[in-house]
Amino acid sequence: MVLNIKAILNVETEVTSLYTPSIKTFNIVTERMSDNCLPIIIGEGICIWLTPDGALGEIECIYPNISTDLYSPQIQQKVIGTPLFYINDIQSNGICVKEFYEGFIICFSSENEIEIEVIQGNISYFFTQNILVAIGAKRMKLIKD
Repeated sequence: MVLNIKAILNVETEVTSLYTPSIKTFNIVTERMSDNCLPIIIGEGICIWLTPDGALGEIECIYPNISTDLYSPQIQQKVIGTPLFYINDIQSNGICVKEFYEGFIICFSSENEIEIEVIQGNISYFFTQNILVAIGAKRMKLIKD
């Protein structure tokens, strides 16, 4: 999947990150999620919902590929805000989830040289050449049956 950044809004929105172990599902849900969001399947068991203006509504990964590799990107710049996206291409090559203490990272690319990290509450978007390469979630809530 190729999501390009088109703008960064100077606002923060409420974000919740969840993990449900019984069905191995990772979710990131923003307060922008609504019936107006467009669902886009970006991989097997992976769907992203974008608002009409391109903000993240939700991303859900059901039984994703799990990687045990560490993700420690080299970040050049950090900003706070809400990114807006446009879809350049939909491909699902190598999307995986990397778990860490109290969080997870959804990786769309193996790129470790990050030009900009956009911080929106407890999640971070990682971009290289204006392309989203990963989304990281901290302080996830564990959903038990």
